[in-house]
Amino acid sequence: MDYDVLHVPFHARAGGGLGAGARDLSTQEWRERITAGFQDFARHEFSALEAVGVGDLPRLGDEDAVRGALERAHGLDVLASLPRGLHTDLGSSNVGGADLSGGQWHKLALGRAFMRREPLLVVLDEPTSALDAEAEHVLFERYAPAGLDRRRPDRR
Repeated sequence: MDYDVLHVPFHARAGGGLGAGARDLSTQEWRERITAGFQDFARHEFSALEAVGVGDLPRLGDEDAVRGALERAHGLDVLASLPRGLHTDLGSSNVGGADLSGGQWHKLALGRAFMRREPLLVVLDEPTSALDAEAEHVLFERYAPAGLDRRRPDRR
C-alpha cells in the first residue's frame, strides 16, 4: 500500500502553544483548527442537529453550520429522510428515534468532522468504509484533488 506521511515540524513556543514554520498558533487555536472523522465513529443518539453539531461545540445549535457540514459530507440526503429534519431524535435509546443505516450514521459522522471552520488539519481514517460505492466516489472526487493541491506546490 502507498501511504502519505504527514510530517509537520512542530516546536514549543516560549509562553506555551505550538508552532509550525511561520504559522505560530496557541494550543487552543490549534485545537480549534483540527478535525477528524474515523472509521469507528460514535453514533450519538441525540437530535440530528446535535449529533453533527458536536463537531464544533461553539456552533452546536447552528442549523446553517450543520447543514453546511452535511452538504460537504454529502449527507443532506440523510437529513431529507428524517421526519423532523435536524430536530429528529436518532437511535433506539430515544422513544420513536429514527433508525439509521450504517451508511447514514457514517454520513452524519463525516458531517461532524466537517463542522470546523477552515481546519488546518483534517484526519480521515477510512472515511468511506460504511458508504456505498457512489457516495464513496463523490466524496473522493470532491476532496482528493484539494489534498493534492495543498500537498504539492507545483499543482497550485
